[in-house]
Amino acid sequence: MGVEALLRWNNAKFGALGPGNYMPYVEQSSLIGPITRFVLGKVAEEVGQLATAESLYVGVNVPFSQLSHPEFVADLSVMIPRFLRRLVLEISHHELRDATPNLSRVIATLRKTGVRFALSGLNPNDGAWRWRDGWSFEMVKLDRAIFHLDPYERSRVLETMITLAHDHHAVLVGEGVETAAHHDALLATWAELGQGFYYSRALSVGRLESFLATGGGATILKWRIKKDR
Repeated sequence: MGVEALLRWNNAKFGALGPGNYMPYVEQSSLIGPITRFVLGKVAEEVGQLATAESLYVGVNVPFSQLSHPEFVADLSVMIPRFLRRLVLEISHHELRDATPNLSRVIATLRKTGVRFALSGLNPNDGAWRWRDGWSFEMVKLDRAIFHLDPYERSRVLETMITLAHDHHAVLVGEGVETAAHHDALLATWAELGQGFYYSRALSVGRLESFLATGGGATILKWRIKKDR
């Protein structure tokens, strides 16, 4: 169905570190521009060459500072012109609070090239969050914290979040699906997609190719993404 690009830093002292260990610092530094371009270039180079991945969408987290940069649209169009219709740019809902009208214009421009957008990290415990009028996303990604709730509360929150996403013509992706129980909890709802270790651990591009060739992949809970959007 789709994959998400993940960074790993092979630190000499601490080993392979995930982005949670360093991206909050990188995003506040001058490195964020080069790293964003590096990730997008690698996505096009590695995933783009896989014949077994031609129908996959690829999600890439992009910080607000880069998406709203004046040269971002031009850079993206030059770097990966043939990959745009498979690209889903993920924006943190925390950053959306500070969004300006310029970001809305950037999204509209990229959407015309086929790029889709996801609102990520939606946390059911974040009572300060609300959907901002005038914004639209093809996907809404619900934080793994949903699985920390008791079954009754989880069902209630899932129903609310799914309704919210569908009312805004977006599909809902449940992140952090690590067990069969997590999968079953989503399957019992109208959530469309699940993402997490239950379906696959993080894979190098070579292992991804083998995984796809042998029929691996996430179970589609319910399918309603319009491919022509």
